[in-house]
Amino acid sequence: MRLTRWHLLAVLALSLLSACGGRSGGAGGARYKVWGQAGRRSGSFVRPRAIGVKDDEVYVVDTTGRIQVFTLDGEFLRSWSTPAYETGTPTGVAFSSEGRVLIP
Repeated sequence: MRLTRWHLLAVLALSLLSACGGRSGGAGGARYKVWGQAGRRSGSFVRPRAIGVKDDEVYVVDTTGRIQVFTLDGEFLRSWSTPAYETGTPTGVAFSSEGRVLIP
């Protein structure tokens, strides 16, 4: 069974708040998969701040100014850093109608 975008966002939000892990399971027939761990390596997070889903890709923003992109199944795809995060850590992620990633 493949998770919908909204199921994934709910699970990611809960997992990011609980400092991530490598658990899977579910209660009452619900299925979920939690991926990622604390750290600075690819696929790891330093105090995640925001998540967004666009075109079946999950964007996770953390306080280091990194934006990491994953598949809906949690496979790491790519990442980049914001140019001047020292002046303020990213607080969200949004997408423009032109397909640009917006990090406030």
